[in-house]
Amino acid sequence: SIGFRTIETEGTKILLNGMPIKLKGISMHSEPIGIPGPAFSSDHFRELLETAKSLNTNFVRAAHYPYSRQLAKVADSLGLMLWEEIPIYWNIDWNNPETLDIALDQVKRLIQRDWNRGSVVVWSVANETPFSSSRMNFLEEVINKVRELDSSRLTTAALLSGDRGELQELILALCLLGVNSPEVSDKEKIIFKSLISQAGLDLTTKVQFKVEVNDPLGELVDLISYNEYFGWYYSLVFADQLKVKESTLRKLMFELIPAIEITSAFNKPIHISEFGAGAKFGLHNEGKIWSEEYQEQVYKAQLKMILKNSQIQGVTPWILKDFRAMLRPLAGIQDFYNRKGLIDEEGNKKLAFYALKDFYAEEWDD
Repeated sequence: SIGFRTIETEGTKILLNGMPIKLKGISMHSEPIGIPGPAFSSDHFRELLETAKSLNTNFVRAAHYPYSRQLAKVADSLGLMLWEEIPIYWNIDWNNPETLDIALDQVKRLIQRDWNRGSVVVWSVANETPFSSSRMNFLEEVINKVRELDSSRLTTAALLSGDRGELQELILALCLLGVNSPEVSDKEKIIFKSLISQAGLDLTTKVQFKVEVNDPLGELVDLISYNEYFGWYYSLVFADQLKVKESTLRKLMFELIPAIEITSAFNKPIHISEFGAGAKFGLHNEGKIWSEEYQEQVYKAQLKMILKNSQIQGVTPWILKDFRAMLRPLAGIQDFYNRKGLIDEEGNKKLAFYALKDFYAEEWDD
């Protein structure tokens, strides 16, 4: 099969064949549905990608490493666009020349292998790497190698935000919501009022929270990709620090999420490369974490936020399917699986699956 297409950016827009398009996507791991072990055959990937396509997606993020060559072949046949990635994530040895040689070899092999696959539109060089000058030098060399080998596709890296100042602003936004909320106890309101006063604010201050993705790596890539987990992480840690109920902060977070503003320091499209929440298929308990309803609520709040942020031109929530994760031991819930999937390991669809499917079909237009 042969496919012809162009992919480029123009300001904050993504253009496919010269026309604006939003990347309506989902992230995935290379694990088949209902079978232990890694996905490697065309049948494995066809079932995964057909499930992804049934979400009304046009795009899939293949995280965090190169998959079998069968993935791109199947994506070609289904008309899905692909993000492919090399495994540079978290904090590797940026100053080791052998590490750089390995990274350059990996990106060279991946590009040479899938050069002729029309489905591949994004090369990603990193995931959640902390700021440092050595990291910048390392990744600049990798990005330059990508462009030397293939300038016809977009480059990206999944970036983080959340410095100390930003997290303090998030806490204050939750406090400002909390002092006027009937869901908050009088004792908790006293704590919130104290924090607001210490910050030099008053109770009439407008509630707002803005994230600016300012990672300097954004200067080098075409697509500003950003991983965030509002509605899942943060609340437990904040509750412990502030001595308030975790459930209180989770309720306030749901109120705040739709109003969060996400921008970047760069005139480029933003792609939300990860958001999500864990849920055990079949667990139903309104408002409680790990339930299907809680995961669905996170998705609905996040999708409202995305609608209000015009610079966001792509989304790949985390993740299509529950996957093996040995650091997720919670008995009866995780059982050594990451439960952020929209389907479980057997392919059963959770409530959030339908929330995302409807959003892509009915609410988010190009």
